[in-house]
Amino acid sequence: MKIEWILLAAGRSSRFGGNKLLYPLEGKPLCRHVFDRIQSIAAGRGEQVTAVVSRADVARALSAAHVVWNLAPERGISSSIQCALAEVGVSAEQAYLFFVADQPWLPEGEILDFLAGFFASGREMGCMEHGGRRGNPGIFRGESAAALLTLTGDRGGSALWKKEPEKVYVHPCKEAFYLYDIDRKEDIPPLCMEDRAQK
Repeated sequence: MKIEWILLAAGRSSRFGGNKLLYPLEGKPLCRHVFDRIQSIAAGRGEQVTAVVSRADVARALSAAHVVWNLAPERGISSSIQCALAEVGVSAEQAYLFFVADQPWLPEGEILDFLAGFFASGREMGCMEHGGRRGNPGIFRGESAAALLTLTGDRGGSALWKKEPEKVYVHPCKEAFYLYDIDRKEDIPPLCMEDRAQK
């Protein structure tokens, strides 16, 4: 089954105190960490990453992606999801895999394991989980993919996971920090260093 790889990168960084997606982290902009990994996997499958953005500087940082503009990011994450789906189309023959651009420590191997488990499960939706905490990426197909078009405001795919849990494949993520996303500058050192020091 073909996968549409979608990177949500149109957030306003309101709690970060600046454009967090361009914040330098381990030698490159924060948003490039997850993008570079998913771009590598997608290219190996003959597929492309679509990045939803709202700023020109982020679009330049993600120029290797197919860039789609969200002109009203204040409407919440549902608007970015729907901008992407409007661009790529919704088809029963495809799965739609969504990543957030501020989740820098998710490795390729975990993504591949997640995809293998999801497709083997036969379910319509999938997410990762560690220690009872669910998180991105999220994948959708069939009727559940079409249901993404009904979301409003700052409600993402997790609203559908909660509504129909029997349709969700939950992938056991190997490490808690794989699921960490960055909301504030002060999140970065403790989240990155503490967990890595324990490995």
